[in-house]
Amino acid sequence: MELADYLRILRNHWMAVLVLVTLGAGAAFGWSSLQPKVYAASSSGFVTSGAGGDAGLANLDDTLSKSRAASYVVLAKDRDTASIVIDDLDLDVAPESLVGNITAAQTPDTVIIQITARAPTPQSAQELADAWVSALAERVSDIESGGSRSGGMRIDVSESAQLPTSPVSPNVMRNVLLGALLGGMLGMGYAVVRSMLDRRIRSSEDVDRVSDTAVVGAVPDLGNAPGVFVTSTGIGVHSQAAEAIRRLRTNLSYMDVDNPPRAIVVTSPKQGDGKSTLAANLAGAIALSGQPVTLVDADLRRPNIARLMEVDDAVGLTDVLTNRLALSEATQPHPAIDGLTVLTSGSRPPTPARSWAHGRWAS
Repeated sequence: MELADYLRILRNHWMAVLVLVTLGAGAAFGWSSLQPKVYAASSSGFVTSGAGGDAGLANLDDTLSKSRAASYVVLAKDRDTASIVIDDLDLDVAPESLVGNITAAQTPDTVIIQITARAPTPQSAQELADAWVSALAERVSDIESGGSRSGGMRIDVSESAQLPTSPVSPNVMRNVLLGALLGGMLGMGYAVVRSMLDRRIRSSEDVDRVSDTAVVGAVPDLGNAPGVFVTSTGIGVHSQAAEAIRRLRTNLSYMDVDNPPRAIVVTSPKQGDGKSTLAANLAGAIALSGQPVTLVDADLRRPNIARLMEVDDAVGLTDVLTNRLALSEATQPHPAIDGLTVLTSGSRPPTPARSWAHGRWAS
């Protein structure tokens, strides 16, 4: 399928796609509203040995601190560090569970270790991040200098955690967008499947695609159009429809130049499609071109030609079929268009199907 096919499918089923997009976004918003909020706060520690004064020693200290910082990141995620934090904050939680709420990382090419803590409230996230940096500094001090802070590597707090103002989870906007996207994908999938199963003819392109029948004309839908508008001129919608009728008349005459059609049947699958309006105006267009034409209303169930052409429907086709009148006696000239005669349906029979089976009509 090409892009034009997908655009056509979207145009035909845009309402279903819109409904599914709305449902997807609404479901994502509802799901996000039910999820517990999670806040995140970050605190940083600076790895140093405390050496200073000499430039060479300072450079050596920086190199050593960077290499040791990578090891301290691993140290920050162990259970002993979590146990220190649990004791400091008086928490009732297992160390393994608490470690899962902590992210530790070394800022590239620096001696900075950043600790990010997640908790259900802003205050607890802030306290947890600061306590974790302090606990890591205590662990490093115990390991590097046996508990003495007079020498060896150590971690100093470089930045305390700030109180978070908004939760990091759930991300409502992202979830709503993903829900809408998923709904759109489902809607487009539904539209494609529905289009593949749809056998209705919606456009002239569909006619060309499913049959070898040529489309000789297209008339715009006028809704409750007046009876005969083929004489309209100008730039209005009725004038455009009249021009389409005249173009249809010309196309029909050129379908077979040597043997142009002498009888034209206008029909449609259901009531209200506009077959009576089209037949009346096509007959008027042919008559206006100088060719005599007779318009026959063969719709014995819901006849409409007499009203459209403003003629009497007291006599008509049914009288001819039942031999009550001759054809010449049942036809009526159109009051405004020369060369156009009308054979209305006549009196409506109780069983139209039996009238169609009449031998005279069949002959």
